[in-house]
Amino acid sequence: MKRIAVHVATTGGPVLIQRITPEFAPQSMICLGRTSEVLPISADYDDFVKPGSGVIMREFGPFEENAFRLDASGPIGTGRSWQLGVYAAHAIDHSETTALSSVADADIVLWMTGMVDYDLNVKAVEHIPEKARAAQDDFAAWLADGKRVFAIVPKGNNHKDLLSAALPDGVEILSVNSVEHALAPLNLTQGPPPAEEMPEAPKSNKAGWALFGLVAVAFAVIVFNLPEFSGEDPAPPPQLEIKGDIALPAPEVVEEPEQDEEEDFALELFSEHGEDLVFNYGDHLEFSVVLNRDAWLNCFYFQADGKVLQLYPNPYVDEVFRFEAGETYDMPSAEFFPFQVRLAPPAGEEVVVCFASEDNLTTELPEALRGETNGPLPPTIADDIPRIFHALAGDNLAVAELPFVVEP
Repeated sequence: MKRIAVHVATTGGPVLIQRITPEFAPQSMICLGRTSEVLPISADYDDFVKPGSGVIMREFGPFEENAFRLDASGPIGTGRSWQLGVYAAHAIDHSETTALSSVADADIVLWMTGMVDYDLNVKAVEHIPEKARAAQDDFAAWLADGKRVFAIVPKGNNHKDLLSAALPDGVEILSVNSVEHALAPLNLTQGPPPAEEMPEAPKSNKAGWALFGLVAVAFAVIVFNLPEFSGEDPAPPPQLEIKGDIALPAPEVVEEPEQDEEEDFALELFSEHGEDLVFNYGDHLEFSVVLNRDAWLNCFYFQADGKVLQLYPNPYVDEVFRFEAGETYDMPSAEFFPFQVRLAPPAGEEVVVCFASEDNLTTELPEALRGETNGPLPPTIADDIPRIFHALAGDNLAVAELPFVVEP
């Protein structure tokens, strides 16, 4: 059984959720350090638990008992930023494969902050820099004890604030917009149907996928901010504009030392334009990919309007291949990424997220994620992307994000 220590991030330092106990009581409560002292936020916790206003009984019930007692190692102030950590603790406590744990006995340590709404979206909170500073010594101690440590915050400005806090090397930072995304690394959500229950993958004559197998002969410009999904496939959308042949340079080879077998699987996304990327309408999205192991790649574009599109693979890619370790792959590229992404309204924060897996997951993925459609993904699939890849690849998965802002 996997043992997990869950901490609520506060400006006074991390607060460990020690245990959760179902109770026959008038209302749920949070108690200080296994004592009879009831914390002032207990009424808010009760609202978060009970049916109607809350989500805990709805998601993890029914329970014979009508309330919970949650024991915390320290005080938790007013507000709602404790909700993500508390939700995760209930999920861990409810699972048959995980258990809440002290730090000393834990396999994984979580540090979490975020508000959870009724639809299980994770919303932004305040005081991220102060919470991160208050936890610096704790992060260092957890890492020194050999723990795997996650810092989990809402996407957007909260993520940027956490990155600027310069956490110790080794802390794995996740920015999330739903509880599913937050819990995906712990494999606490129901996985996708077994491969044999999925529709059979379309047959293909692209046997022996090889690096740079067929060079693309057309360079297309795709406006990915489509007003709505046409549902037609594989016909190109009306925004597809065919250009002439364009020869781009081959991927630059990066000289690196021999790969260390014990080195963690890593994927890096970066842009020649540097960090804190800001694009304007009409600009082209360009970025580069580097892996430290040979792997298969899947990339998705999360737009400001909530739509999600699959960047790689997609119907305009002639050959899908295993990316080689130590090479820099530029996107777009005539060899394997023969189109451009022209940024368009609406303005806002957007992100490219890539998943690298050592195994080819194509036939195990839901049909909508096999790169055979050119429009927005169905919302039910788009919201589940992180969980699906974590469930299928497990530890053989590397994830990287490239956040940016689109302005008029």
